[in-house]
Amino acid sequence: MTIVIDVPVRVRALRDWGKGSVLPAWVVSRFVVAVGLAIGYGWRTGAASDGGFLVWDGGWYHHIALVGYGGPPQLGHQSSWPFFPLLPALLHLAHVAHLPEVAVIVIANHALILIALVGVRRLADHHYGPDVAGWSVWILAVFPMSAVFSMVYPSAIFLAASVWAFEFTEQRRFWYAGLAASVATMVRPNGLVIALVLTAITLSVEPAGRRRTIAIRQGAPSAVAIVVWTAVCLQRTGNPFVFITAKSAWHELTAIGFARRLFGDVHLDSASVHITLGIIAAIALWAAWDHLPHAWRILATISLAVPLATGLVGLGRYSNECFPLAIAGGILLARAPRWARSITLIASTTGALALAIAIASHGLVP
Repeated sequence: MTIVIDVPVRVRALRDWGKGSVLPAWVVSRFVVAVGLAIGYGWRTGAASDGGFLVWDGGWYHHIALVGYGGPPQLGHQSSWPFFPLLPALLHLAHVAHLPEVAVIVIANHALILIALVGVRRLADHHYGPDVAGWSVWILAVFPMSAVFSMVYPSAIFLAASVWAFEFTEQRRFWYAGLAASVATMVRPNGLVIALVLTAITLSVEPAGRRRTIAIRQGAPSAVAIVVWTAVCLQRTGNPFVFITAKSAWHELTAIGFARRLFGDVHLDSASVHITLGIIAAIALWAAWDHLPHAWRILATISLAVPLATGLVGLGRYSNECFPLAIAGGILLARAPRWARSITLIASTTGALALAIAIASHGLVP
């Protein structure tokens, strides 16, 4: 297969919703995940419920929405402060409006993952054509850790915001790109990486006379967002970076710590799953490296490298939230024989079902 790089393709947004594999991938993946979460939570509690959508960090976000962040964190005790405010704010708005908070966010996340898939389709189609675009959408939708896109997690918000920040940049709609990047920043601190990567690329490729203006448009919204949040943290806790220091109470397992451990508990089992998924993503990145734009390489490398030092549990989730890795997989599948494509999608979808069950049954930290 011939891969075409940087051939402009302009497709109307409304046509993208039903184009190619976006809707089928969305429907199949969300159904598989919903079934898995229901089975897992029912397995754990013995009762059918939507509780599988709220496990793990979802409980923290829901708690913040209902009672706030609380006082300064106590040394060695887990607190609400590592979690960024946008998702709790949305939950709180639903609560104030007397709507079922969990249901509102789950529905919103399903809409956002659809929006993200449309964006991935557009980006991949622009750079490589419809074949790679279709496979990229499927890889993103059914990657084994994709359950988090349906749960009360910020993953769907982060993915949609980051995808469209890059898409808006390619459309040269820089204010929109900056606003999308700021949304990613307000759900997770590493969202700031999106704005930094876009700004750095702009400074390296745009004409000298326009660099400052474009960089401000792309970077200022995220900078303002992070400054405001650090000011709130300083006022409430006395520490502007409490979202970093409070994370120490989680006792994260780094790559070095993982290598030193011979016998595992649940935490180590979770890390094993995450590092396996991270290795798969890294292999795809390496194999497609020469075909990816420079900015995508930087974003993917940072997404895979940072968790090695900050904590392996979450690496699989961060891999799933990084759209260049999905497009790298799409490039490889588009060049693979039919049997390899079929095996990959079946294995990945089966993995998504299995991990959704494990997540909701409290056997796996996403």
